Amino acid sequence: MCSRAGLARVCSVASLLVTLCASAVHAQADCDGGTTEHCLVLGDKYRDGVDVAKDPARAAALYQTACDAGVLAACNRLGALYERQDAARAVALYRKACEGGDPYGCVNLGRAYWVGFGVAPNTPQAVALFQKACEGGGLPGCTNLGLVYLGGEGVAADTARAIALLQKACDGADLEGCNSLAIAYEGGLGVPQDVARAVALYEKACDGGNALACANLGEDYADGRGVPKDMAHAAALYQKACEGGDFWGCGKLGVAYVLGSGVPEDPARGATLLQKACDGADLEGCVRLGIAYEGGLGVPQDAARAAALYRKACDGGDARGCAQLKRTPESGSEDAP
Repeated sequence: MCSRAGLARVCSVASLLVTLCASAVHAQADCDGGTTEHCLVLGDKYRDGVDVAKDPARAAALYQTACDAGVLAACNRLGALYERQDAARAVALYRKACEGGDPYGCVNLGRAYWVGFGVAPNTPQAVALFQKACEGGGLPGCTNLGLVYLGGEGVAADTARAIALLQKACDGADLEGCNSLAIAYEGGLGVPQDVARAVALYEKACDGGNALACANLGEDYADGRGVPKDMAHAAALYQKACEGGDFWGCGKLGVAYVLGSGVPEDPARGATLLQKACDGADLEGCVRLGIAYEGGLGVPQDAARAAALYRKACDGGDARGCAQLKRTPESGSEDAP
């Protein structure tokens, strides 16, 4: 028999569903009526599966309508949807957004020039675009500009300017800026080394939803760096990172399960997490999964599979993967024993 409280909860959920549905219907009506900003809003709903079933194709069509009508944020978001299937189209959309005054379009266009995505690499052009974005309120532009100056790749290194930019981004709640600033403080890059400050910045970024910061903070707890060593808390942070989409965190959590470090020992679960990490292009995860296959840890022992994983890591530039491959007979290396 349903209690009054239970019935109230059911009614509350039903009411919420009606409200969400009405929200999407109203946005559609406004979009169809020519209020193109609502096409952008509705596109976000279909992209993220909020109030409606996730539908990237429908989102793209709505963004296209809004972009054609001059809603620059829609051009930028449409570009993000095109990245995997048509890099040149994505860059053209980012350019349109940026030239129209959308700072986040400048961030993405700068990123394209920085890494050579859809265009030839051009660090000075990337720097100019990140600067434009940062000055226009696009805080990820401040973060990226800070990283360029910190690394000195294609520009003269300027650590003081880099730290100021990362601080600006972090103060403005750009979580990647906080994570990058934490790395600088942890390593003493352009600032006096301050591990406690780094931990506080990782916590700020992790609490805000930056998955990589959670993984970095987990590693500090695992090593007892700036905080008391706590393997259970480290594993919980790796879990949060993995669930947030950080594959390095998945790999760290996988190792924890294989070794029973901070979590109950479960090599099979560990191997599954290492596979997820490797599939997500975490090369360290590929190496560790190769070790699992070589030793039969949570997976059937398979030397050929181990060698393939080492080769994948090595081809991706992981030195440890190359070293493991060299000593594996199945690799076909002349130097293998």
